[in-house]
Amino acid sequence: NASPNFRGLVIGSGSSGTMIITGGTFSTAGSLAPDIIGNTLSNTGTLTINGGNYISGTPGLFLGGGSGNNFLNVQSGTATITTLSINTTLASTTSLTGGTLEVDKITTSNVGTYTINLDGGTLKAGAGASGAFMSGLTNAYVKSNGAKIDSNGKNITIAQNLVDFTTPSGGGLTLNDT
Repeated sequence: NASPNFRGLVIGSGSSGTMIITGGTFSTAGSLAPDIIGNTLSNTGTLTINGGNYISGTPGLFLGGGSGNNFLNVQSGTATITTLSINTTLASTTSLTGGTLEVDKITTSNVGTYTINLDGGTLKAGAGASGAFMSGLTNAYVKSNGAKIDSNGKNITIAQNLVDFTTPSGGGLTLNDT
């Protein structure tokens, strides 16, 4: 577990960086500051979950903070994030192509371009989710493998257009309430 006085995870601060989780559990539970991907001017940060589990601390994950392009990719395994906050002056992208992305809320400061690609996997409401679950994003694309959204028994609102990605056509929307 991370120290309560520091960020548990920083990728792309001072130079570009990439982290790939392929198994086990990487947890920053206990930190008081959010994890951050892309922390400084012009640097790119990428976090890919391709197996295993990533668990953010209570403040969540901050995608962007500089002017680089930043990426969160969930390909398999699970990413459990309290709040996924987006703040970048260029572009940040979250791609869900497999596994599970469990979040309480996805927010943006409305600067730059933020895209979420739903292309398989499951977008699941976290334990603390309620009300505004996802809104204010530049693009929310449903790609060929579809968007699978699990409300997890929570009363959530997606005040965000989910747009059919035209090439190839989106794979539809599946709603679950587990």
